[in-house]
Amino acid sequence: MTLLEVRNVHLAIGGVELIRDLSFSIDTAQRLGLIGESGSGKSLAALAIMGLLPYRSTVSGSIRLSDQELVGLDERRYSKLRGDRIAMIFQEPMTSLNPLMRIGKQIGEVLRIHEGLSRPASYAQATALLERVGFDQPAQQARAFPHQLSGGQRQRVMIAMAIACNPDIVLADEPTTALDVTVQAQVLDLLAELTSEHGCALMLISHDLAVVANVCDHIQVMYGGAIVESATTSELTHFAEHPYTRALLATSRGLDDLDNESFGQLPTIAGTVPQAGQFPPGCTYRGRCERESYQCQTPPVVTGTTHQVRCWHPYGSSSEGA
Repeated sequence: MTLLEVRNVHLAIGGVELIRDLSFSIDTAQRLGLIGESGSGKSLAALAIMGLLPYRSTVSGSIRLSDQELVGLDERRYSKLRGDRIAMIFQEPMTSLNPLMRIGKQIGEVLRIHEGLSRPASYAQATALLERVGFDQPAQQARAFPHQLSGGQRQRVMIAMAIACNPDIVLADEPTTALDVTVQAQVLDLLAELTSEHGCALMLISHDLAVVANVCDHIQVMYGGAIVESATTSELTHFAEHPYTRALLATSRGLDDLDNESFGQLPTIAGTVPQAGQFPPGCTYRGRCERESYQCQTPPVVTGTTHQVRCWHPYGSSSEGA
């Protein structure tokens, strides 16, 4: 059953188009990964879904949460959805948490607003949530301020806040960027476990294909404000068709191919992501693509059904392995 459906969304800020013809859907309890380099439009897509876009933003198209249209929804009604039916884990918890409010009170605030719990009841529930996300002394740590916690602990607080009201879907924007590898794995395992336990869908946003592949059952690759490839995790990692996806795979696998004694040159993607509003006309990957031709000056069409690709010259999944 489709839970979230994004259709033909175009987004501009100050007259500069940053997202173009964005379309995808997420089913109930599905884990969807959204990957791409910084500047591809991933976080902006999440903010559009949450209704948290900056001033002078214009959005067209449709974003539906079940039977609720979100584009054009007034702030009062949107506020009732955030934290209740749809929640977001932001990239940097230190800037997302209130530095002047104790952790237990911040989590409890979500429960008071959306569940109508009293202050004592919400605080007790917040303490229980801290224990559920792995705090060893939840009663004591509920009284801590954000700066007294480690990066991994602050991210666990954000997860506790996100699942507090059993939302239908959680959007996780680069939730492990500032964490070391061990803590990163713990946070990802916890996120996967809790979303499965609560039966909510997950949209995991990352620039790291390996991170997404370990958690999600479906992956969408974003570049230049548009989805350029979409497939199941297995299909995408074994039979990638878009040149950009294959470049991401090469950089991800490059670390695994190094032996323990010598370090060769790490694979990289040629060029850089253009500045906002400066992507070339036609295919936005022009200028960086090894398969570019004159035809790429025209916007490519989306082909495929379960495995979709937006490219004039995709690699053939049946004849050319990744």
